[in-house]
Amino acid sequence: TFSSQKNVQIIGAKVLEGSIKTGSPVTIIRRDNVIGEGTVLELQAQKIKTNEVKEETEFGAKVESTLDVAPGDVLEPFVMVTK
Repeated sequence: TFSSQKNVQIIGAKVLEGSIKTGSPVTIIRRDNVIGEGTVLELQAQKIKTNEVKEETEFGAKVESTLDVAPGDVLEPFVMVTK
């Protein structure tokens, strides 16, 4: 975590597989246990704002969550589908 305000943190991360998009809801996983959820508010790759970051790319993100994201946590984006 580089910076944090109430419920908003700026983190550095790397996409291990797939991609992550601005506005994506994420599940926060710590030591193989789901500890909460958040939302990606903003993404930056190589100091340029972007809407999507693809696999194997390092990026910065502004994440909204009531939990503090810690080093080693996994953020797993998901898509909600309504029928």
